[in-house]
Amino acid sequence: MLIDGHVAGPTKPGVFAKLANLRPGDTLSVETGAGRLYTYKVIKLQSYGADRVDMAAALAPVTPAKPGLNLITCAGQPDARTHLYDRRLVVFTEQVN
Repeated sequence: MLIDGHVAGPTKPGVFAKLANLRPGDTLSVETGAGRLYTYKVIKLQSYGADRVDMAAALAPVTPAKPGLNLITCAGQPDARTHLYDRRLVVFTEQVN
């Protein structure tokens, strides 16, 4: 599973504004609309050039035998003219429950 979210918006921080603060071993939880809670452990963070993201890795579980949730957002420096960031950050996690 892969969730893509913004790091920043035009007037406020994005949903993934603090994604870069995660470290291996940290946990995060996702609650479904039905109220089921899933917890994931961060395995690694990987930074890529904006046009060099390894999408095969981003779409695959980091640990093949375990369900995973990977998160991707913009990172690096925004271009003043285009407002696009020059890097992407992918956080790879594995499910713990």
